[in-house]
Amino acid sequence: MQGIIHHAQFDFYGITLHRQNLTDAIALKNLFSKIKPDAVIHTAAISDANYCQQHVQESYEINVIATQTLAELCAEANIPFVFTSSDLVFDGKKGDYIETDAVNPLSKYGEQKAEVENLVLKIYPKTAVCRMPLMIGDGGGKGYLNTFLTKAKKGEQFKLFTDEFRSPLGGMSAAQGLLLAVENFKGIYHLGGKEKLSRFQLGEKIAQAFGISTSQLLPTKQSELRMAASRPADVSLNSTKAFQAGFIPFLIQDELRSITIL
Repeated sequence: MQGIIHHAQFDFYGITLHRQNLTDAIALKNLFSKIKPDAVIHTAAISDANYCQQHVQESYEINVIATQTLAELCAEANIPFVFTSSDLVFDGKKGDYIETDAVNPLSKYGEQKAEVENLVLKIYPKTAVCRMPLMIGDGGGKGYLNTFLTKAKKGEQFKLFTDEFRSPLGGMSAAQGLLLAVENFKGIYHLGGKEKLSRFQLGEKIAQAFGISTSQLLPTKQSELRMAASRPADVSLNSTKAFQAGFIPFLIQDELRSITIL
């Protein structure tokens, strides 16, 4: 198995890593020809919605153009292509979204993901577009959970929304779903967790799993914080289609118990 990284520092047992900037199309094509993959799972993105709102061209290069290049390469080779999109393609007005619900993103990041979903499916209809929720796992120091735990360790208090709802998914469950998608999915699938949780409710589960005092969690409304990117209220995903195809995610508390970051 082989992987591509850019700035990140990872060392995975049994995986050959190649350091490559995905926005360099020529170098990417050369690497593709060299390693001749049997399938591609594309998870790379600039996914910080606030950053994307303030760095539109930079984020567009990786979120849209690089993804288009990979779709074209997979189409030419006629190999499985799995692309991770986002729940932020929705406006959050209703929640429990199914795959056929109309997209209406509120942020540049959501717009980029919605645009590239259509683009890759036109380029390569065999693409599996997997819309992902808020992810929980060991993100190598920069992920949501790592940031949460770092602040908690310092005794800091932090604000968590009580009015933003997602379908959070653990890293192990996400990996299982994406591997399932390689051979079984074509078109759009939702890979959400089994629970609809607010950011605050998720924080409570993390605190319980890692022995953190809930007094450090401050319930907050979205309207109380100014952010560059607009945030939808409820982008919980209905993942029945994926469940019926064999996707069985762990409950968040079970996934958290398996993580040993601290």
